[in-house]
Amino acid sequence: MYTIPQLPHGKHKIKWIVEDKCGNETICEYEFVVRDCKAPTVACADVNINLMYGGMATLWANDFFLYGEDNCTPSSILNQSLAVIRASDNPGETYPGGSPQNQSVVVTCLDEGQNVPVQVWLQDAAQPGNADFCTAYINVQANLVGCEGFSLCCGSGYADHGRTGA
Repeated sequence: MYTIPQLPHGKHKIKWIVEDKCGNETICEYEFVVRDCKAPTVACADVNINLMYGGMATLWANDFFLYGEDNCTPSSILNQSLAVIRASDNPGETYPGGSPQNQSVVVTCLDEGQNVPVQVWLQDAAQPGNADFCTAYINVQANLVGCEGFSLCCGSGYADHGRTGA
């Protein structure tokens, strides 16, 4: 019985040399690729938020993230690819990328009283495109500030996600 060692990702070659009792020898070589095809596991938690004065709050990917693990990639590398996006902004459920715009979500008075679903994504650094997500909910409250008469009036660079102010 033979044990296969832990092989790193990438191309490898195995070589068999077989000899019979008459001294006849045959060599067989086989090339193969080790790939990580299992998506990482990600766990997240719901968040309750009271809106700040001004009727807005920003939540970061780490606010939802509980843990992540992968069968091949160390957690220290894995967690660097953390991203968060509103579920309504990503109906195709594809990895949104870890770019700055996907590191946080903004909730406003327009979300008050709702449980806003967000996707918390984790990508495997060893195998780009190998990603998975969990869904967390933001319970948006406005106990510190009233939202009566709230309207969106933000400068450039703010996406209102298809919502309009009251």
